[in-house]
Amino acid sequence: MPMTRRALALGITAVALVRPGLARGEAERALFWRVAAPDKSSGVVFGYERMAASVVPDIVQDGVRLIEQSSRVALDYDNLTLPPVRANGILPPIMNKVTLAIGSELRQVLAAMSVPPAQIDSIAGVAAAMLLYGEGQTKPMPSVGGVIVSRAKALGRPVAPLLGADEVAKLRKPVTLDQLDAAIDEKSIAFLLDLRRKAGPIGAHCEKLYLARQGEDLSVFTKGVADHGMPGPASFIDEQAIREMLFARIPGALAQKSANQQTFFVLPLGILTGPDGLLKRLNAQGISTAILA
Repeated sequence: MPMTRRALALGITAVALVRPGLARGEAERALFWRVAAPDKSSGVVFGYERMAASVVPDIVQDGVRLIEQSSRVALDYDNLTLPPVRANGILPPIMNKVTLAIGSELRQVLAAMSVPPAQIDSIAGVAAAMLLYGEGQTKPMPSVGGVIVSRAKALGRPVAPLLGADEVAKLRKPVTLDQLDAAIDEKSIAFLLDLRRKAGPIGAHCEKLYLARQGEDLSVFTKGVADHGMPGPASFIDEQAIREMLFARIPGALAQKSANQQTFFVLPLGILTGPDGLLKRLNAQGISTAILA
């Protein structure tokens, strides 16, 4: 299974943890931010997720509008194709790892997805988890980020990555399907089934949250699913090193090359929000941040 930059950025599409009674502030509903340095240079930061452009037309529209007001585009890094993630042998069926009750519910859900009965009996945990995690999501072709960047290229805007392909390649982790599967146990499957009971198909719920621009919720859930063994960016690459390198290079990319220029940054939503997100860290460094859309 080849891994591209966009696939790594998400691992598996992140969704927001359903917390009954938890209110989120309006300030946290955003995907686009204005960033401005003390020297008056400014730019726009867009938090991307791998979502179908057709599902979030308002976000695409905002992105295109802001691209047209920008002079250049800075990506996190270009597509990176890693070696296929393979298994060293036959992966054990998840049905052998779960109780009868969890197994029965999982069978019903997979059957509703039209998974053949024979495959349900032998399906590995990592495969079952990926099916649960992506259920109901529209195929992201084209993706919202892809459409926005394509518009920039059509306008002749320079598009360049903040991190070089060689730099990113050095940070990749050797991983096998055996390792990913070993992390998926009964608690992992029960967690996803519980979320599905509360929110419906998880992939579809993810799209609704992104459309509602609930970026903070997406970040909260990303950590939650990682804590339950789900593969994510950190499974394939040194995500912390990527975060630190991006943080170090954003100020330089923000600097104006001439008057009335601004940079449009396309960065993973998951590294932007939250108490340790890049937006708060940039703010602490003296770069102001403000919600645009």
